[in-house]
Amino acid sequence: PANAWWRDVLEHGAASAHARCFDIDWDAPDPALRGKVLLPILPEPYGVALAQGAMALRHDADAGRIELEVSGLRYPLAPGSLPCGLDPRTLLRRCDPARTAGRERLHRVLESQHYRLAWWRCAADQVNWRRFFEISELVGVRVEDDAVFDAVHALALRLYAQGVLDGLRIDHIDGLAAPGAYLRRLDRRLAEA
Repeated sequence: PANAWWRDVLEHGAASAHARCFDIDWDAPDPALRGKVLLPILPEPYGVALAQGAMALRHDADAGRIELEVSGLRYPLAPGSLPCGLDPRTLLRRCDPARTAGRERLHRVLESQHYRLAWWRCAADQVNWRRFFEISELVGVRVEDDAVFDAVHALALRLYAQGVLDGLRIDHIDGLAAPGAYLRRLDRRLAEA
């Protein structure tokens, strides 16, 4: 959730300005994933995690927003997915997973997100986005798309053109959709810079 582009996709879904940067199947065969990103981050299956309070809403007073906390990490909530007119303290109390009614309200909030929380063990079978090998913390970026390539490499190419860098180290290109094409494009862009 610390990656600004990924965070924006989690918050705004397919409408995010960065949705095209990631290889996400927004029309997944599983109806529960249509229009959503699977987030296999829960320590237990969803129902167990919800009952155990493994996920809860938190108020970020500095940012002035309510976020979802799971395993110490904060995730954004979709605009309009929270009840209107409640102050943060009341909202957190009403969605408290320690109470049955709170868990039900929290579940409704979670169902209205652009992501679907799942047990981490579900990733191999259900993930609907390209990741780096089978590491769910590393989402694949669509550098095969010209606009995405340019956005991802803008800083490195600018620094190379300024003489700050004299080369780039590229690790694990075998995780890319088209590694050879990527290297040829990068070589051309470095020559242009």
